[in-house]
Amino acid sequence: MSTGDGDYKLEYRVSRTRLQQGYLLGGVLIAIGLVIFLIGQQAVPDATLIAIGHVVVGGGVIGYGAYLSRDPRPRLVLDADGIWFRDWNTRPIPWEQIRSVSTSGSRMSSFICIEVRDEQTLLHIIPSGDRQKFKANRLVRLPKLFIPNHSVDATFAELASTIKTSLAHFAR
Repeated sequence: MSTGDGDYKLEYRVSRTRLQQGYLLGGVLIAIGLVIFLIGQQAVPDATLIAIGHVVVGGGVIGYGAYLSRDPRPRLVLDADGIWFRDWNTRPIPWEQIRSVSTSGSRMSSFICIEVRDEQTLLHIIPSGDRQKFKANRLVRLPKLFIPNHSVDATFAELASTIKTSLAHFAR
């Protein structure tokens, strides 16, 4: 951050771990579908239909993972304007609006928690047509916003540290 504030911009893309989990899930669904189709014809009623369903859903999961892996757009951006996370479906949250950054959740489901200073000021930043959708988002529990672990291509500790450092720098 030694360069001018206007030059500071960190972009993170989709996590390879999340993609691998998607490919694994899709592969398992396809394998289950094939096993049901090949072996379960006598034992499972409507085995063909169930097998086709598994293969289609598994293929869809793998296809969606392939689409995400080729998407050049960032999922998370830290810059002088604030912090922007695609899953929040809003504009960047200005650094001045952020009170604190912490981690929360369990070992299996951990999050970086961004706590905002004033909910009402934040809601006025968001276009009026998007406010209800923003408040209904599963990653928004005002005054807290969440970034799930493994959502971007950085380690959890590295990402939390970078966000805290950026907050300390920009929210003077």
